[in-house]
Amino acid sequence: MKKGEACALPRAVVKYKFPPERAYDSKLLYGSSITKFRTSIITTRHYRAPEVIMGLGWSFASDIWSVGLIIAEFFMGRVIFQAQHNREQVAMMERLIGPFPKWMISASDPHTRTYFDRNGRVIFPEPGVDETTKYVDDVPSLSILIPPSKYPRMYEFVKACLSFDPNLRPTASEALSFDFLNIYE
Repeated sequence: MKKGEACALPRAVVKYKFPPERAYDSKLLYGSSITKFRTSIITTRHYRAPEVIMGLGWSFASDIWSVGLIIAEFFMGRVIFQAQHNREQVAMMERLIGPFPKWMISASDPHTRTYFDRNGRVIFPEPGVDETTKYVDDVPSLSILIPPSKYPRMYEFVKACLSFDPNLRPTASEALSFDFLNIYE
């Protein structure tokens, strides 16, 4: 695709109805514009994929991360990652999904590697920095946020979209085949 060309994607209609106790009124501004195809930072912090934060580059898989996060937020009724900086964001990601893959940590930029201990766990708060852990502590695990026994289709979809490894996330076309997006067909 050349700069300025429109991208023709199939239209998908999400027919899933969120339970009333989980639904909330929201105006959604998704994504951000970029002027160069290979800028290093994309999207707003709340929706930024881990590979972007870790300096590993980005691709369309980064958008899939954002979609999964937005679906989870609609269900939860609030922004999940209310981070003020990258270390806090990475700590929140670990709380939601679990440990980062070792390869991502070792391939990340040198500064980001300092976020992790020898066992690959996020060090938060940063040693010697006086900051609260309240927002990190408030992030539930994905299986607590979306109980798989109660909402299996949504859980599987969001879990696939929020894979730390961008190569394991579904493509946009693959995402359309998930039962969650085809629940009434």
